[in-house]
Amino acid sequence: MSAFLTNEPAYNRYLEGGLNLPTYNTDQNGNIVLIAGEVFCRVDSYTSKDAKFSTSGNLRNYLKTHPTISLPPTSRASRYTNSPQ
Repeated sequence: MSAFLTNEPAYNRYLEGGLNLPTYNTDQNGNIVLIAGEVFCRVDSYTSKDAKFSTSGNLRNYLKTHPTISLPPTSRASRYTNSPQ
């Protein structure tokens, strides 16, 4: 879990699941934009849609296994930024 989100009530509600989550946003290159702390798969056509992963890194690794999904490269393992590259 993201340490800076631990005490955020909205994030804790998100972790409980059962929310109607929007589809992923994409960047100018068509890559899916993952948000720090994100652990639910939101790809409609996947059998793991709404599956909860233990970490954002595990979600990212899962998404990378699918040829139809494009993710931006990360400069450091398990480190996400929400700023444009």
